[in-house]
Amino acid sequence: MCGLLALSLIGGVVYGFVTRNISSIEISNNLNVIIPEAENSPTADIIASDAHQRRMLEELLDAYIWADGAPIFISETGVPIDDDSVAYSNLIEKFFQAANLLGIHVTAWSVGDRWGSYAVVPYEPTLIEDNAVSSPFNENLGNDQYFRGINLAGGEFGLDADGGGDEGELGTTYIYHSDSDIWSRIRARGFTHVRLPFRLERLFDVRTGEFNPENRNALVAAFAKARSADIKIILDPHNYAAMKMDGRKEVLGEGAFTTDLYTVMLRNMATLSNQHTDVVDVIGLMNEPKNLDPRVWERYAQEGLNTLRDAAWQGRIEVPTGNWQGIQDVLKSHDDPWIVDPQNNFFYGIHQYFDFNSSGAYDRRYSEDERELRRRYKPGPVTFPDPR
Repeated sequence: MCGLLALSLIGGVVYGFVTRNISSIEISNNLNVIIPEAENSPTADIIASDAHQRRMLEELLDAYIWADGAPIFISETGVPIDDDSVAYSNLIEKFFQAANLLGIHVTAWSVGDRWGSYAVVPYEPTLIEDNAVSSPFNENLGNDQYFRGINLAGGEFGLDADGGGDEGELGTTYIYHSDSDIWSRIRARGFTHVRLPFRLERLFDVRTGEFNPENRNALVAAFAKARSADIKIILDPHNYAAMKMDGRKEVLGEGAFTTDLYTVMLRNMATLSNQHTDVVDVIGLMNEPKNLDPRVWERYAQEGLNTLRDAAWQGRIEVPTGNWQGIQDVLKSHDDPWIVDPQNNFFYGIHQYFDFNSSGAYDRRYSEDERELRRRYKPGPVTFPDPR
C-alpha cells in the first residue's frame, strides 16, 4: 500500500482519506489533515509517534489483511495504571483510531467486583470511575458498525491456564456478578457489551456435559442483571483448551476432555442462550486455546461452530485464534482464515497487549520496552485501507 503525503501536520496523527477526484481538508482531534486528489482506493494514514505505536498499528493492519474481510473482535486489550499512564493513554488512543477506522469490535480487559491488584484496568474496577487511562475508552464508544465493551472478570477466578488452582465455591472463590450493580455502572459509561469469563468445569458436569444447576442458576441471574441494565453478554469459556478433571489437567481431544464432551457443553450453552437471545449476543468457543497446536484448534473450532449452528444458535460466534490469541501470533499460527459459517455471523477473536512481549504483564517501564522496540519499529505513518 502506498503512503500519503502529509502536507500539513500538527501533533502525532494524520488521517489522509484518498477518494476519487475529491480534495478537501478535515480536522480530526484538532489536527489538520490534508486529503490529496487521487485515483486510488481510499486509504488513511495514522502517524505512529514511537515504536510502541508503530508495532501496534502494524499488528492491527496485518491481522485485518489476514482476515480477508472476516470481522475481527479484539476481545482483550488494556494498558496499565502506573507512572507511564500518559504514554499508554496516547498509545491506546491510536489503537482506537485504527480500530474505529477498520470497524473492529473491542472489549477491554477488565473490571469486576472483588478485583485484586492486577494493574490493567480501564476504570476503577468496581465503581467504574475514571482512572489515569480511562479517557480513550470514554471517547471511543460503539456505533452501528462496531461495539465497545468490557470484560467482567470473576467467573474464571481460582483456576489457571494449566488446570491448576482450586475449583472452589460459587460466591467465594468465583462469582458471576449475579447480585451486583456493576452492570448498570458499566452501561452508564456507554458500553453495550460485557464479555463474561467462566470455567467449563464449573458451569458443567465434567462427566456428562450437563449443566451444574447451581452455576446455571447463577449465570441466568447474571443474564437478568444484564437485561435490566440493557447490556449484551459475550459468553467466554475461559479454559485455554483444557479443563481440570479429577484433580489433573486434561487437554481438549487428548484424554478425558473429549471433543464429544466439549460439543455437548456447547450444545447446552446454545440451548440456554436461545432462551435468552435478548441478552446473549455472542457465544465464544474458547479463551486462548494455548494447550493445542493451532492447526488442531482450527479443526475443533470449526466443529464447535458447527455444533452451535446445529443447536439452532443464529447469533454471533467468537472464534479465537490459536495459542494465546495474541495478535502478534496470528500469522504464525494460521496460514489463512479458516472458518466456514453458514450464517456468516462470526468474528475472529484476537487479544492485543502492548508491552514488549505482548503478555499484558507490563512488568517493565515503557521507555525500556521502547528502546528494544526501536530496533525494529520506527515512528512514522502506517497506511490503512479506509473501508467506510
